Amino acid sequence: MFGSFVLQSCFFSAGSYPYAESYIFENINDSSLISNIINFKIKNQQYCPKVSDSIYSVRGHYYYYEIGKPNTITNERDDKSMFHCSDFYIPDINATVSCVINVSKSKNQNNSSILMLTGVTYSSSFGKWKTINNNKEIDKKENQMIKKKFETEVLNNLGKWKSEW
Repeated sequence: MFGSFVLQSCFFSAGSYPYAESYIFENINDSSLISNIINFKIKNQQYCPKVSDSIYSVRGHYYYYEIGKPNTITNERDDKSMFHCSDFYIPDINATVSCVINVSKSKNQNNSSILMLTGVTYSSSFGKWKTINNNKEIDKKENQMIKKKFETEVLNNLGKWKSEW
């Protein structure tokens, strides 16, 4: 179950997230933001996704891809790492949202991070993801509600942020 969950939650289109809602954390580097996420989940276990792998539930994972090959997933960051994926469970609406942070060495190395909200599922099997901001998969009212809940319940606890738009 864990393997299919990981591939479905973080393999929207091999590293590009054209519909993602992007949030900028200024003066917080990638490693610090990932630490903030882990600490938030440790202190607020209700936001950990309901998966069999409890380490992933709290820590998330890193991954990279090569054209024509499936994503390579690791628990630790290495020179090939491109993204860090972390999911959050939103208890009052029984939904899990998926986020990624670009951690590649090739990105602009300033002291800020961009966290991208990429998808939502209401399924415990993680098989039916809806892409955030894609009006063919999610209606505008639901999309706005998911983003607002994520911003108020999760992002506000991770540090000072602003929407990229």
